Amino acid sequence: MPNVLRTIGWGLFASASWTWCIGMWLPLLLIDRWGWPGFWMFALPNVLGCTAMGYLLRDRAHSVRLVAANRGAMRWFSSVTVAYHLLFLAMLWGTSPPWPGRSVLGALLVPIVAWAAALVLSQLPQRGWPWLGGAFFAAMLAAWVVMGSHRLGEIPDHGTRSVADLAFTAPIVAMGFLLCPWLDATFHRTRQSAPGPHAFGVLGVAFLATLLFVVACVRDVPPESFALVMCFFLGQSIFTMAAHLREIRLLPGAGDGGSTTLLSALPLLAVLGGWLIWRWAQGGAEGLLEDAYLRVLAVYAVVVPAWVLWFAGPFGSTPKTRRTLLGWTALVLVLAAAAEIGFLHEPAWALLVPPVVLLMIVGGRAVRTGGPSTR
Repeated sequence: MPNVLRTIGWGLFASASWTWCIGMWLPLLLIDRWGWPGFWMFALPNVLGCTAMGYLLRDRAHSVRLVAANRGAMRWFSSVTVAYHLLFLAMLWGTSPPWPGRSVLGALLVPIVAWAAALVLSQLPQRGWPWLGGAFFAAMLAAWVVMGSHRLGEIPDHGTRSVADLAFTAPIVAMGFLLCPWLDATFHRTRQSAPGPHAFGVLGVAFLATLLFVVACVRDVPPESFALVMCFFLGQSIFTMAAHLREIRLLPGAGDGGSTTLLSALPLLAVLGGWLIWRWAQGGAEGLLEDAYLRVLAVYAVVVPAWVLWFAGPFGSTPKTRRTLLGWTALVLVLAAAAEIGFLHEPAWALLVPPVVLLMIVGGRAVRTGGPSTR
């Protein structure tokens, strides 16, 4: 395959693997809160973070070294990502009328079948993934043509939350999206397989197009398009889970974080969690669904950025000893509590605590070491 086609193919693969239940749903919640400014608060650092990672990795060998040093964290990142999609599918198929298949059985069966399909798809040979990523992107564009873009003009310039709340939220959102790509094994697979970093330029353009498709076609879906939107949710979730289940299988080695069977099957517990949340919501506590979805985001807004800045970033030379891991865990629990307060309660300014504290720690380390680590 010519290098240009390989670059495009791996870029479209990375775009499809990065189209999570975050990109498929969170923009809609942020538009409800802040309108277009909420969308761009989400989209800009997201697109910039995933694109910049590919260019900041100096070469394939740089990616290989980072994977070797953080193999266990990357495999757990993939396992949690699979679990998040299973939770999302369980809640979606169980609770949102008039989605087709809405039922107790659907809330359990659909995510389990999706996981099984992803497990089978994860066996696809290396050469097939760029083509499959291209096929998913082409299918999204075709759905967009069918459904049209007229709803983009209906998105307001403001929402239910204040501009001050937007300002408090933006730093933690930016931190998450700028740093999460560094623990995403599918991105490292792209950097190691593509001819060069320009695949990440393709990724940025394709992913922005995908986010615009979501707000154009998924928000306020007309009844005749429900089935098409549900196919999008299901298909993208299967692709993302398959890509991450593949990485869980391919990355065992020193410090691998656990067996492949454990890390692949453990996410199935999220199906039960999603079903239980759905059952509680039927008793009148509908807010449980959105709250559960947002709480999982703490993994990507706090836990992963803390790991990258502590252990895997330019100043991440802290040894992974029992003492440093316990200190990191204690810090993450405190910062996650601040994120919980800011996202779901009051005051919103509590969302500033995680990025400010983490940047202060990194800045202090930079002063002590005299600059970024070159290792």
